[in-house]
Amino acid sequence: MFGLNFFPEEESPKLFPLIQRDGTVMFISARQLHNRILKDSLVNFNWVATAQSLVAICNCSDFPRNIAAEIKDAMLRSFAEQAACGLFYPEFHTPTDELAMFSCYASSKDEELREIFLSEIVRHEITIAKGEAGEIWFNGPCHQEFDEKFIETQLKHLAALELASKKEAEAVDYLAWRKGIQKEYCDAHNKAEEDGEFEEDYKITEEILTAMQSGAPEKTAK
Repeated sequence: MFGLNFFPEEESPKLFPLIQRDGTVMFISARQLHNRILKDSLVNFNWVATAQSLVAICNCSDFPRNIAAEIKDAMLRSFAEQAACGLFYPEFHTPTDELAMFSCYASSKDEELREIFLSEIVRHEITIAKGEAGEIWFNGPCHQEFDEKFIETQLKHLAALELASKKEAEAVDYLAWRKGIQKEYCDAHNKAEEDGEFEEDYKITEEILTAMQSGAPEKTAK
């Protein structure tokens, strides 16, 4: 009887050391951590520990693989939701945290979640590139179509980098990819503007601003 494990892997009572945000160490089981991450993700995405610490504990050799995958996917989904809500705070997500999140992305088997995660990162970078001053005239139908095509292009660009990395057995520099998005968007936007792709949006914006200045009801685009 000695040495037998009566607990399924996902219910193992083994406790793992986790460094919390305040620097203190807590001991927690795999299932407890899983439940805690799901709970934390519902409250301002304020996880009990940094992404780096959470991924580190999930990568422990004796941490249940199934639970680790569920935790990483939950973090990935939470991170994407933060970006979608404009909560991509640099003080909350350090470069090491971002690397941890990209490792979650790389290991995830959920293709839909992986695409959502990348799309929201690109969309967030687009929002920063536009700036608050462009809020009105950057939201017309022409711009919306341009942005969606740009997101698709960036995802294809990253897919090509990932494919090349597999052939060359080198790691993808995800941080460099993300940091280059804003400049690439501005360059692509300037080119599209020179080509007259946004003329209809500017007409709509002019009508809206004129209506606002005159106090008349705003005209809507047909």
